[in-house]
Amino acid sequence: MLFKKKPEDTPPPPPERYAFAIRTSRRLTSEEKQHLSAKEIQYMGGNHTFLALIDYQTGIVNEYGFGPNRNSATYFPTKGHTHTAQYRQNQGMDMRYADEIRYDISKEEYAVLKADLSSAQPKTYNLLSYNCTSWSFELAENHGFEVPQTRMATPSPNGLAKALKRLSEAAPEQPEPPEGGRKSHVETLKSRLQQSGRMR
Repeated sequence: MLFKKKPEDTPPPPPERYAFAIRTSRRLTSEEKQHLSAKEIQYMGGNHTFLALIDYQTGIVNEYGFGPNRNSATYFPTKGHTHTAQYRQNQGMDMRYADEIRYDISKEEYAVLKADLSSAQPKTYNLLSYNCTSWSFELAENHGFEVPQTRMATPSPNGLAKALKRLSEAAPEQPEPPEGGRKSHVETLKSRLQQSGRMR
C-alpha cells in the first residue's frame, strides 16, 4: 500500500545563496605558472581588479570593471568606462581571476548591487591615483563592505593580492561575522590550485 507524504514531511527548499566579490587577476609567479595552462595564463596575465555578483542558483556571474578608454588617443590619464560580462560558471578553474574576497549577501542586497553597479558612472582613470582597484574598493565601501587593507595609498591588483594572501595565511578559517555583519571568504590562486589537485 502506498502512503502519500504529508506536506510537513516535504523537505524545505535550500536557502537562496548570493555573493558579492572583489576579484583580481595579477602578476603570476613562476611557480603558479607551472600549474596553469597557456590559456589560463593568458587570461590571468593582466593586472586588473573587478567586482562580481554571483547567483549560486543559476551559476550566472556578472562582472563589473573600470579601466582606461582604449579608444582614446591617449592612455594615461583618460576617461574610464565600465563594462559588464555575464557568463555561467563551469567545472574546473575560473580563468577570469586569481584571487578574491567574497561576501555572502541576501537576495535583496543582490538586486540593489546589480542595479547600482549596472548604472555606475565612469570617472577619470589615473593609474597612480584612481585605477581599477580604487574604483572597486570605493563601490564596495559605499555599500558597506569592509575591503582588505593594502600597504600603498593607491591600491593596485598586486597590492590587493598581497593583502588577500596575508588574510588567508593569518586566518585560513574565516570567523563568524559579528551580529548583522557579512561573512567573507578569502580565496587565493594557491588555495584554488590545491583544491583542484594541481598543487600540493
